[in-house]
Amino acid sequence: MATSFTPIVAMVASRATWYFGASLAPASFFFGRLVHGVTDHVRRSEFANENYWGSHVHVFKSDQTMLAFLCTLAVPLALARQENLSYKYNIACDKIIANAQKTAKYHNEHQPVLAAKAEAELFSQFDKAISFKPNEPQAYMSVAQFLSNSHKFDRSIAMWNKVLPLLPTDRPDLRPMIEANIKHCKYGKLSKQRDDVYQQGEGDINAAVVLIEQQLALYYSPRILFDLATLSTMKSELNHSLYNTAHDYYYQAQLASLHAAASFQAVMNMKKRRRPNKKPCPNEIRYHKVGTKTSKAIKGYRSGRMTATHSFDYDVVTSTAYQSKYANHGTNGNNDDHDNHETNHETNTIYINELQNAKLSGKDGIITKQIKCQLHAFATSEWPVVGVQENLWMAEVWKSNATFNIYDHSLHRTYPPPDPNVNNHQVIEGSALTLVSFSATVYYHWVMNVLPRLIAMVPTLKTSPDMSIIVPQIYEQHNHFVSKTLSLVLDHNELTNALIGYDLSEKPGVRYQVERLYWLDWPVVTTVAGTTHTHCLTSPYSLMEARQHMATVVESDYGGSATKTLLYVGRNGTTTRQLTNEYALVERLQQIVQSNSGWRFQLFDDGKSGVKASYDMFSAASLVVGIHGSGMANILFCAPSTSVIELGFHSIAAEHYKHASLALGLEYYWVGLKKDVHAMGSKTVELEGGMGTVIARVESVVGGGTKEL
Repeated sequence: MATSFTPIVAMVASRATWYFGASLAPASFFFGRLVHGVTDHVRRSEFANENYWGSHVHVFKSDQTMLAFLCTLAVPLALARQENLSYKYNIACDKIIANAQKTAKYHNEHQPVLAAKAEAELFSQFDKAISFKPNEPQAYMSVAQFLSNSHKFDRSIAMWNKVLPLLPTDRPDLRPMIEANIKHCKYGKLSKQRDDVYQQGEGDINAAVVLIEQQLALYYSPRILFDLATLSTMKSELNHSLYNTAHDYYYQAQLASLHAAASFQAVMNMKKRRRPNKKPCPNEIRYHKVGTKTSKAIKGYRSGRMTATHSFDYDVVTSTAYQSKYANHGTNGNNDDHDNHETNHETNTIYINELQNAKLSGKDGIITKQIKCQLHAFATSEWPVVGVQENLWMAEVWKSNATFNIYDHSLHRTYPPPDPNVNNHQVIEGSALTLVSFSATVYYHWVMNVLPRLIAMVPTLKTSPDMSIIVPQIYEQHNHFVSKTLSLVLDHNELTNALIGYDLSEKPGVRYQVERLYWLDWPVVTTVAGTTHTHCLTSPYSLMEARQHMATVVESDYGGSATKTLLYVGRNGTTTRQLTNEYALVERLQQIVQSNSGWRFQLFDDGKSGVKASYDMFSAASLVVGIHGSGMANILFCAPSTSVIELGFHSIAAEHYKHASLALGLEYYWVGLKKDVHAMGSKTVELEGGMGTVIARVESVVGGGTKEL
């Protein structure tokens, strides 16, 4: 039989080496030798006849039939080639991931050269991977995720779009995942742009609002809603009506947060019970306000109006000026269903609340209770501006995918989610009073919101020595104003109630479960018409009671002095609201005082000398002049009829000291700062019209000095 098998065998062997590389050259050589041996044996052996091949294997009658036979034998080689390509492809993909991790590591260690080198190697491995298998999505997906994590969102979006046509047709579930990643990148791009224009409150606020609205179009996230509320509050400095708009956003953020928290709790309950056939818990939450009918209907909850707990040396009646401006309606002030227009209380109404088996969550100590598998939240008077999303664990129900994603509060996965079968919180047996509330360790909130609550509860604490007091953990710092204030009140009243420190870290979730939790509160303060919101204002009754009690607790070192004091409250030691030409203003105030006998000038030291010294200074002051800030919270200690001149903002969100002054019967005057959309976040502030208005007002109070400047 005339054949030419050898060239064919050589071709197959050489092609195998070319296709499969040196690593398979021995295998291709072995296969070539095997085939060559068979064909040579066919030529030379006695079996080279048609009868044998016809009866056993096949008869090679031509080169074509031999080629067909060799091609059949080459199938294992083709499979081996694919396996080798898959092996190389997987190795390259693994190296992509490894170099992505190296890049992140070096970036976090501030080693840009090594980070750039690792990133270059990453893309080198990517090029190799797609040369091996250009139609496989894995390499594209790994690089797309790396680009997203690196905030190179445009490139990441382009890479994710390359993945879409490569997805296997038998995996329809992958497309929504990739589309969700594309959406996430678009959201991330907007976030980066927003940070660039916002500049931590010092940038273009209007542009930041536009970008936030675009973010909301992608994800109706409670955090973004809260950010929009915050920026709208800043913009209310220029347009008062925007503060009502801001409160609407706050409310929407809270609803979204509560729904997400209930969804999270429902899943946790199912995992804990391990009863898949059990009816699922509702993924809605109910929240209740002090004194409303809905709150009173809750099992284990009691709320009652408090009568006077201390004897006053004056009538507890708010001034006409106060009554013409403010009221407590127990509502948010809108006409929506959530406002619970069930009460219309007088301004001096306060409530003591008791809740059995209550839980305190997050840095603001949000009060919740689970009743028959449904989550209930109890709102305080500061509630309208509380960031619920910062305090409770939530499921990301605002995202379009169907998976159960836990919201990452820190944005850096700092806090592991709770185990549904392990209680990480502590249990407080018996009764406890909570003094933890919104921003409790900010001086204004501690003095104006928390201290009145503590003082109103003093009679109850005296009769209940076993009642613990939950206070911010910072009380352990003995020089902190929290610990100093607690000492003044508790020691004077000989209270021995145990103090329990509360963790104020950013970690969400339950801190304590209390057998019987008590807290004191009052309805939300609004304008008298109930149509305009305010920001964290305290019942005037509680403010007057707190001042009266502090006057009995603290003996002023300045008592009985015939000299009147002009006390100036600046912003030394802070990074915001530095007054332009403040030195000139202070100098002019000193001149006015020096030209009037019986007056002296004092500069407030920003509380550096402690709470007792702050009390002494403000209780002895006849005139307080100050820039809007925490230092002005000490007007709580001022005697009735003290004059207060606030250098303040235009927004109703900044009426803290106007409200307190009117509630306490102080003579209040407001001098405006120049309008700026950055409002209370401004680095510097400037008086409208210069110092003239301030000086004229000071001279009218002091009663002398030059009238013309």
